[in-house]
Amino acid sequence: RVATGSMAEDGKDAEAPIEQGEVEGEVAVPQEPLEKFSLPVLKIIMEAQGLHGLRYGDYQRYRQYCSRRMRRLRKGVKFLHWEQGKGKSRFAAKDITVEVCVDVRFLLIVMNKAERAWSYAMQLREAPDGPGREMHHVQRLLAKA
Repeated sequence: RVATGSMAEDGKDAEAPIEQGEVEGEVAVPQEPLEKFSLPVLKIIMEAQGLHGLRYGDYQRYRQYCSRRMRRLRKGVKFLHWEQGKGKSRFAAKDITVEVCVDVRFLLIVMNKAERAWSYAMQLREAPDGPGREMHHVQRLLAKA
């Protein structure tokens, strides 16, 4: 809503005009345009799958590769889940949001996370003891991927 800044009909001062970028009750910081990243997703995924176990249908090996790669990427951008406390480290969950994503490696982390969930679901689907109760877990993993 935009007020005119002149006297209102009932004699009280009208509110000052609300400028673009402000929100009622708080001031919003003007956003800068975000840097665009280019990532050939299909090429990266197909190459990794061919080199790390899926050529032979080994989903466990591919899942382990995705976990190791995510760890290396997180260390490279200093986005680890473990924080050092008083002599003891503890887990601190960190989500990748738009504000945090300043490097293309953050997108690679998200991509590897989805690939890891997918390969685990495929590994459970091919379990020798049949689908059973694991199918619910598989569905949840595929939704995550």
